[in-house]
Amino acid sequence: MNGVLLDVEVAAVVALVLVVVWVAALLPIALRKRHEWQLTASVSRFGRSSRRLASTYPAAPPTATVSPAEEAELRRAYAAHRRAEVARVRRLRARRRQTLVRFGVAVAGAFVFGLLPHLHALFDLALLGLFALAGYAALCVRAAREEEYRLAAPVARVRPVVPAPGGVVVPLRPVRPSFVIVEATS
Repeated sequence: MNGVLLDVEVAAVVALVLVVVWVAALLPIALRKRHEWQLTASVSRFGRSSRRLASTYPAAPPTATVSPAEEAELRRAYAAHRRAEVARVRRLRARRRQTLVRFGVAVAGAFVFGLLPHLHALFDLALLGLFALAGYAALCVRAAREEEYRLAAPVARVRPVVPAPGGVVVPLRPVRPSFVIVEATS
């Protein structure tokens, strides 16, 4: 009986050594390719941000006039859409929270039962489940942040303008730059 357990432990150590060797062999290759991955990720992030910006701040049609009744109807439609979106996000969050709790209970149960002498395989399963649970929790946090970003009201600063001849719109006061370069006196 002890010989079988010794063989299992030796096999686990050999598997661990093989994993370490593979990681040591593949890590330099992955680090060399990282620059290429960053470039494609940067392009994808820029495209995603551009689409998000376009959907958040839709282009207004030039010289479009809306009657007060139409404006009130548009505001009501927007408010109804926003309420429906908030309700949908709440349902998604509740479902994610429920799944996270159920998954946590399953991992805790596997951990507790894994402590029993003949069910040590459940302890190993609980450790794997713990990593999966952490990953799922991270995905839930990311999804919540994305939803908060999507639900945030667009903030557009309105600048007073004066129509000038030739159809040009001139701002009444210039916008301050985001930074100013100042020379230090010596």
